[in-house]
Amino acid sequence: MIPASSGSRAAISRTASVKEYSSSLMSASRGRRGPAPAPFGLLRYANISIHQICTDMHRLPIRVRLSCDWAIANSAGAHCDAGVFLALEAIRDAGSLQQAARAMGLSYRHLWGRMREYTELFGAPLAKLEKGRGAQLTALGEGLLRAREAAAALLDARLAAASATATEALRALTPEARPSMGIAASHDCLIARLRDLANETGGVSIELRFCGSLDALAALARGECDLAGFHVASSELGSDARLRFRRLLRPASYRLVELMTRSQGLIVARGNPERIRAIGDLARPGIVFVNRQEGSGTRILLDSLLQAAGVAPESVAGYAHEEFTHDAVAATVASGLAAAGFGIRAATAPLGLGFVPIVEERYFLAGHASAFDGPAGRELLRLAGSAAARRIAAGLPGYVLRRRPRMATVREALGVPR
Repeated sequence: MIPASSGSRAAISRTASVKEYSSSLMSASRGRRGPAPAPFGLLRYANISIHQICTDMHRLPIRVRLSCDWAIANSAGAHCDAGVFLALEAIRDAGSLQQAARAMGLSYRHLWGRMREYTELFGAPLAKLEKGRGAQLTALGEGLLRAREAAAALLDARLAAASATATEALRALTPEARPSMGIAASHDCLIARLRDLANETGGVSIELRFCGSLDALAALARGECDLAGFHVASSELGSDARLRFRRLLRPASYRLVELMTRSQGLIVARGNPERIRAIGDLARPGIVFVNRQEGSGTRILLDSLLQAAGVAPESVAGYAHEEFTHDAVAATVASGLAAAGFGIRAATAPLGLGFVPIVEERYFLAGHASAFDGPAGRELLRLAGSAAARRIAAGLPGYVLRRRPRMATVREALGVPR
């Protein structure tokens, strides 16, 4: 929630479920054995969450999020909810009931009692609990987690598509609301400037949240945003990233729009005093590196480059030092805390840093076709192809903005098989 102040009205959050659904505004910164269980049924139902934030300047997006909940019961009337999955995951990850209880914020006695209730419900234990030997899931417990994953694979994409349709319908009914959309995107200077341009011109309101490419696409799959921004190398070095991104872009209804190309490479101190010329130089003694966070498109690209150069990550001093934006990487190099980082060329200009170009990459926006076809999507694409946007791109080193953003299917854009 955004607190009320003299410059803005209080945020208004409305939700139709017990769970609060909120979105943050950030400019920058992870075959069964044993006795048969009692018969039980699985009941799924969808929660609708609506989130709306109002300010004096403009109305930010209202969004519908449909999600799947679980209710499990047997013929005797015993029942449980999705909490069973949280308990099973905690036990699987911790390897002991004591550690699992601590991770869940429960007492050992409470979790022990809950596991006994689950045994009565299913007619067999979900975990093998032995004093002094830790805990591990039984075949039934593992099977329940697989069932949840299978249901998610079946329903998540459909719920996301239905959420997008319901969101557009509600936004069309919202009085005095200009077209609006939420974007989760891998950090990018030009995307941030396009957001500012859109909000200033008044044609469309954009709520932008920066995160890693994988996180952005996962948010899109969950229906938490209208569009997701991610980037991939134009060369074969991007093949690993394309495959990983493709797994999150399975629905045929997804479309991709290529907005621009940008230059990624090694960010070094002014004048490049350490004479860092290639990826292999990162393993040299005395070279301290600053990395991007795991799951970001830049991290995926860097790992591919290291592998191609025959450089083991553990041989790079500072590989575990992570930052969440290109600007933060550049600032770390400028401060002298690192001799090199990996990021976009545009991040070096404000700090007067050196840059060693390594690869050109394409930046995409992904979303359901309905998101691009709606009023907000059409206005965003119009702005992206405008003269004003080209002037902004011209002032950012390493960028080439497409004169007319091109829409394509996932297969056409990423070139990987279905």
